[in-house]
Parts: sequence; C-alpha cells; structure tokens
Amino acid sequence: PPQLPSEIAQSVFGLAVRLGSIEDAERREAVRDVTQLLAEVDDADGDELRNACVRWQVAAKLVKLGHDYVAEAFEAHADSMDVQLVLCSLANLACMGGVAGIINAKGLSLVLKASELHEISDSHSYYVATLLQNLLVDPASLDGVEILPLFEVLDLLARSPSTTLAEHAETALANMRAHARHRHAVDLALEQLR
Repeated sequence: PPQLPSEIAQSVFGLAVRLGSIEDAERREAVRDVTQLLAEVDDADGDELRNACVRWQVAAKLVKLGHDYVAEAFEAHADSMDVQLVLCSLANLACMGGVAGIINAKGLSLVLKASELHEISDSHSYYVATLLQNLLVDPASLDGVEILPLFEVLDLLARSPSTTLAEHAETALANMRAHARHRHAVDLALEQLR
C-alpha cells in the first residue's frame, strides 16, 4: 500500500497553501504558524521538516511575503513583527540545512532590504544577524552578490552593545572571509569599508 504523508509533511503542505492564500490575514497567520513550527521542531524531525519545506517551496513563499512586509514597513516608517517572523523562520530553516532554498529564492536580498528599515528593534536586528550568519556558511550565498553592502550591515551590527547580536554579526563576517572562491572580493570590500 502507498505510504501516507507524515503529520509533518501534511502540516507543511497546509502551511504552504495558506502562505499562498489570497487572504492577507490568512497569509500572516500562516507565517506565525510556520515560525512556531520551525522553532519548536524536535531535532529528530528536523530533516523531515526541512525536506517538506523544500518540497512545498516554503522558503520562496516566505521570501516573497517578506519583501511585501518590508515594503509595508517602509511605508509606515516602522518596524514590523511580520518581517521579524519571516526572518526568524528563514534563520531557523537555514539552520536546519535549508540554505540553498533560501539562496535560490533571493533571501539574501530580503535580509539586506530588511536591514535598511528605520528604527528597527533589537529583536529585528538579531534576526537579521542570525539569518546572515546562517546563510553565509554556504559559499554559494555570495555568488553574484555585491559584498560591500553585506559588510556594511554586518559591521554596524558587530558594533552593537548587545553581546549576542555582535557575536552573530562577527560570526557572519568570519563566514564570509572563510570562502576561498570569494576571498578576493571580500578583501576588496573590507578595504573599502576601512
């Protein structure tokens, strides 16, 4: 007999459908639910959850919604809990090994745009730094990317009075410097920053 989808796969499918809903309130609730699912998953279920997220293109849906929420926040000249939830979800998904899907969905451009919001909260900055730290582990994250804006964001975050935030930014910077195929571009950006 055919194997039935697991509870995790069914949950992710349902969330993916809701993330693509035409109803704004439904999409926002789905983002909250995805954030909770990714934050609370047991380590034993992490691979299954990541695979289901890849299968149902959750990263791409989150990145698209994230761009919408960042645009809203720019118009309102305010921070956005919805942006923070998207960044948190993507950071957790990246930590589970979902970096490729986030990179393919242009998640790096989202996090850079989110870093430009005015008067962002400490938690928003934390999610920016954490997502960058997790994405920049993969050398592919820097393919075709202008390095200097990344350095500028991370340099600013690394000077934060929050030790945790500064450590995440420093780790992200170290991750960038560790990629041999991008070392020349990273060194040039570092020289321009100084």
